[in-house]
Amino acid sequence: MAVPLGPPPEISLYHYPVYGAEMLVRDAIIEVAVGAVKLSLEALDARLIRTRHILESMYEKISDRAMTQCLDVLAWMLSLLRALSSILPGIVGLPQY
Repeated sequence: MAVPLGPPPEISLYHYPVYGAEMLVRDAIIEVAVGAVKLSLEALDARLIRTRHILESMYEKISDRAMTQCLDVLAWMLSLLRALSSILPGIVGLPQY
């Protein structure tokens, strides 16, 4: 016949015969665990903030590089248009501006 609620609970290593001592030990264990979780969450939060700053810095560098490349292309296009505007009127016979 199966036991409906599972096997009986094991005796805690922290069980003391003095009234309330078991509760104090359990509370202390819980406080230590909660403190460890808080520390790990703070460390994780700090790592996430550093990672965010690194990614923002990388984005700024990439966008600055892209902007510089766009400006370079624009400068070349303007130079080419200036050269064409001075050459084409002589070839086609249009007035120069």
